[in-house]
Amino acid sequence: MKKGLIFILLIPTLCFAQSEIILSGGNQSNIEQAITDFNNSNNGYGTITIKGNILIQQNLNIPSKVTLNILTGNKFIVSNGKSLEIKGQVLSTTSQIFETTTENHNIRIFNQSVYPEWFGLISYQDSSITDDKPTIQKAINSLVTGGEIIFNGNQYLIGAVINITTASITLKGKRTYFAGLDNTNNFIAINNNVPSMFLVGEYGVRFNDLNFEGYIPNFSSDNANNNINNHTKGENTINKAISFIRTNNSKDLDGEVTGCSFKNFKHCIYGRGANLNIIENTFTASYNGVYIQGAQHIDQNKHLARTRGHRILKNRFHSLGGSSKHITLVGSNCIKIEAEPYTNFGVVSETYTVRGFYNEISDNYSDDCKTFFEGIIDRTKIDGNLILYSGGTAIKATGGLYGTIINNIIDGSHTFNPHKLYPFKDCNDNSDNECDTFNFPSGHGIHIQYAHNSTIHNNQILNKRFHGIYLERSKNSSIQSNTIRNFNRHSYIKISGKNPENNDPILYSGIHIENIENTSYNIQNIVANNTISITHTGIQARYGIYAGDGDNDNFIKNNFILPVRLIDKIKIEN
Repeated sequence: MKKGLIFILLIPTLCFAQSEIILSGGNQSNIEQAITDFNNSNNGYGTITIKGNILIQQNLNIPSKVTLNILTGNKFIVSNGKSLEIKGQVLSTTSQIFETTTENHNIRIFNQSVYPEWFGLISYQDSSITDDKPTIQKAINSLVTGGEIIFNGNQYLIGAVINITTASITLKGKRTYFAGLDNTNNFIAINNNVPSMFLVGEYGVRFNDLNFEGYIPNFSSDNANNNINNHTKGENTINKAISFIRTNNSKDLDGEVTGCSFKNFKHCIYGRGANLNIIENTFTASYNGVYIQGAQHIDQNKHLARTRGHRILKNRFHSLGGSSKHITLVGSNCIKIEAEPYTNFGVVSETYTVRGFYNEISDNYSDDCKTFFEGIIDRTKIDGNLILYSGGTAIKATGGLYGTIINNIIDGSHTFNPHKLYPFKDCNDNSDNECDTFNFPSGHGIHIQYAHNSTIHNNQILNKRFHGIYLERSKNSSIQSNTIRNFNRHSYIKISGKNPENNDPILYSGIHIENIENTSYNIQNIVANNTISITHTGIQARYGIYAGDGDNDNFIKNNFILPVRLIDKIKIEN
């Protein structure tokens, strides 16, 4: 039997996966077909290159495995009421790739950064555009929770409020800022109809590396004193830059502002509620840098903390109010935190419930500002701040228990030489040529009222017009190891060739504890180990320490007071 060999020929089948589909135009059906082709041949992965406009007339969902490569000049045109969800990557330049006639569209972009230029031309690209708000609003409305929008343009003109209604998104710039130059990645308010550039209605929103510039009315003169208004201290400012106010009126803001700059605002950052991180920003020529109030419409019976948990660290504040007496700068602050822990009409109750606490204000730098901090200090730390060229009371602490004010440097001198008095006198009108346009700084170093059990340690307070440390309606506090020099500082000196001026009256002390209508209320304040002196030969003051409500517990002791140019070292009322 003859055996034969059987050969089995195996022929492999080669499958070529389709990884790119080019569309020269069309509608959502063409996109859907491309997605189907990718699913059939390449496990859903692929790139759709767009070389023409795509009309979206039905809802469309682009999965995460699909990349859109949209060539310049082409875009998705989305009909009103139709949704476009993009979960894959978008490859495009900063030119328009989406067209929609309404700001409240249904375009949603997942898993990647968004650019406002994707939704239309911006003013820096086309000078005929006078308001970028509609385009920016469309871009922001495309974000989902956790999304990011990047602003890389030179300027964005804002003519109306931009609303943020998506939680946990980030607005990010390129951190390009040079003081005095225009068009440096700025948001610019273009009229006085912008109460706030950005109104944040959800939690967890972050602003990083952006610049903001407020609108200043083009006044021909300053109504207060008929001088030309140069807006160097925040005069006549109107807008807010960023407002954190929850749409549901809750207290949880949980937002962040870092690496940003602000100029010419009534309130640079305004918040109603709790938990903002405000770190390494620059605030210039504005009325308030940071202004925090309580959240709205909270159930009073729950006693929820309205203004707690704010961390304001490593910021620069410059020319916020200064020593100017301009009428629109009354009450100007670098930082203001309001709550409801006290009454202005009586002694604070020992059983009240504080609605603002646990705030931290540390390592900030302030110069040429009126007041650095005003507000509640309940279990709050104000630590390590440089408060220079201080034009008013540097720290106004009103209300709260167990606040801590430590390690701050406060200097009221307005000259490069801290021992040189300011060579201009106060004036409120333009009748005296000696007045020039300058006003001498005033105010206390630290003013405490309606706040108990405070710790005020290791502060250096120099050259303040009024008291170094001033307590009223406050008790059981510790005031120790502070250095206070040249308080009751005079407002001016004789200018060469002019008639001599009278010195200021001798009214103020290094540490002054107020007498409260013979009630012995301001008692049991420990005042010890403080260094108090008048080192300047042209200054005289009242007392080193004045205790208006007495010292029955002998808590005022071991202070180092140089008696020269003082009426007395210590005055304790019986």
